[in-house]
Amino acid sequence: MKSADINVFLSCSYASNDTKVNDLVSAVCEGLDIKPTNVSNGYVTLPPEEAKKQIQEAPFIIAIITKRLESVDGKNIMPSAVREEIAMAYGLSKPLLLITEKGIELDGFMKSYGTHLAFEKESIHDNEFIKKLIMSIHGAKMDIVTNHDLLISQGIEDFYVDYLEVLYELKENEDGYYWEYSLSKKIIFNKKYDKPMITAFWATRDVEIPEDAKKIEFNLELVDSNKDFSITTNILKHDFAVLETELSFSPIPEAEDFIEYSTIAKSKYLSPLFIEDLIDKTPIVINDKEYLIYDGTIPIQRTKKLALQIRFPKSYKIDSKDITFFAAGYSSKIDYIVPSEDKRAQINIENFAGRNSISIEIESPLVGHLYGIAWKPPVKEKK
Repeated sequence: MKSADINVFLSCSYASNDTKVNDLVSAVCEGLDIKPTNVSNGYVTLPPEEAKKQIQEAPFIIAIITKRLESVDGKNIMPSAVREEIAMAYGLSKPLLLITEKGIELDGFMKSYGTHLAFEKESIHDNEFIKKLIMSIHGAKMDIVTNHDLLISQGIEDFYVDYLEVLYELKENEDGYYWEYSLSKKIIFNKKYDKPMITAFWATRDVEIPEDAKKIEFNLELVDSNKDFSITTNILKHDFAVLETELSFSPIPEAEDFIEYSTIAKSKYLSPLFIEDLIDKTPIVINDKEYLIYDGTIPIQRTKKLALQIRFPKSYKIDSKDITFFAAGYSSKIDYIVPSEDKRAQINIENFAGRNSISIEIESPLVGHLYGIAWKPPVKEKK
């Protein structure tokens, strides 16, 4: 699962001593599912008319401004081609991210137009600069793409999810704790849909698994529909930490049809509970705090509304102050935190009679992004 795929025009110098910073910016773009259109073919300079065409087609522009020449008054100036491409972008009212080498004199509209990030060549691979670079490029991407456009650009246009309701509940029996994941989804079709649809549950982190671990228990129920539909499941992968299945509908849905279904998955290993359960103890950092355990849900189709609840029993003793909401870009792991989603989400974390409950609601969640919570686990009781 990926974030939205978009293009960007990357304006840069092609001098050999600028290659490292060009390569770094290009790599970050590609890691954020942003395709640079002006850095392939070995940094071959594009003619002005082709550059203008690509700038017109790109949703935003990244300009890497490196030192080129000194002017008559001894000030460093930028490459002329980069200046011309920035001027083109300005004339076309394109959003612009300026990544500028320190010591360059910026004049005119460049001082107030676009977002600026300064760098020094000797420190471009420092962790702090890379962090700022990722945040700047991702922020620029989020600023120029509306939520609905973002969803449509990366999802299947044949249908959308009217609402997705997810309940993760930690329960307890004679064998200890186990997770029960409940999901309800209403799908509305825009056109005839004759392909299978994927639904899946999987562990967010690798955990220690005993040899006698049981597979995930799974059940699916058709809740409501406008026709007499049936759902057939085809299991693609099924073990103690992953369940992936294809759903096929009969008869074939047509435009304006809807189907609502619910699923329940149960397993002890869908999410770790204690530090001792973790194989990889690398924390995630949210608002400058480290968290070892997290869980949540990932909309894999374009969705109008997501509602998520996570509940812990009284016996699982965590402080509600040690729980935080987050949204993040996600592939096979968390790639980057998206702080802007904090402002859009309605979040309620409460402790009632010793039981912690977290509720999250958000309109138009980002496809392929993880919405959930991170928490600091309690100490595992010795038996």
